[in-house]
Amino acid sequence: MRPTLLLLILTLLAPLTAAEKPTAPAAAAAATLAPGTYVGSWRAQDESTGTLRLKFSQGADQKWQAEAMFTYEGAEVPTATKAFKLEGGRVELTFSWEVQGVNASSTLKGEIQAGSLSGTYQSTVNEAASSGRWTVALQPAKS
Repeated sequence: MRPTLLLLILTLLAPLTAAEKPTAPAAAAAATLAPGTYVGSWRAQDESTGTLRLKFSQGADQKWQAEAMFTYEGAEVPTATKAFKLEGGRVELTFSWEVQGVNASSTLKGEIQAGSLSGTYQSTVNEAASSGRWTVALQPAKS
């Protein structure tokens, strides 16, 4: 076979071979958020820790909703969701909360893995900032 003909054949086959390879967006689509309750923990840079519970659901309009609860010094702290964004394999959740009469807000940013989420958070309390890491795992549905 002449080199020119071989080059032509390889050129024609290249798009077919490339089409068989998974693309990055297809791989990212594998990490989808499953509705349910996720439980885990948070850890601040100052080494304080607590429990974190996130609940994700979809309404009749298929729009995602998120709720959060965490513990601080052993006490449950309810929150009010301000914003939730789900984009590809990433989540971003902002919520407000109050502890001992002090109003604050937190933003969690993380990545979805199979059955779990993890990432970082940033909290603002009276103009001061705190940050740390968090991780949660999907809990089995109760029968």
